[in-house]
Amino acid sequence: MNRNFVQKFRDRYNSYPSYNAQNAYVGLHLLAAAANDAKTTNTEAVIQALEGREYEAPMGKVTIRGADHQAIVDVTWGKTAKSVDYPFPILDPIQIALGNSVTRSANATSCQL
Repeated sequence: MNRNFVQKFRDRYNSYPSYNAQNAYVGLHLLAAAANDAKTTNTEAVIQALEGREYEAPMGKVTIRGADHQAIVDVTWGKTAKSVDYPFPILDPIQIALGNSVTRSANATSCQL
């Protein structure tokens, strides 16, 4: 899915997407899917349709936690390294931390929805 997203972005904009572009893409797709499921753009109905929603995104599965609306997603990190394949530094080696293991619980955030 990520390779497809990157290729479509490159085809359209002739550059590589930033993580901001990916996050905007995911956010809009989540919002559109919730509004479609709710069959309205009413704020409360869309919020309800987002709570607990899982979405397969270019960066992997995203879950919107119902208790505080936090997006739970695995975190990619690593040491930056030069690459002959890309015009920017890459992560090498790449490490993945599971979203549930690096995100504070809803109780720990003091969020009161």
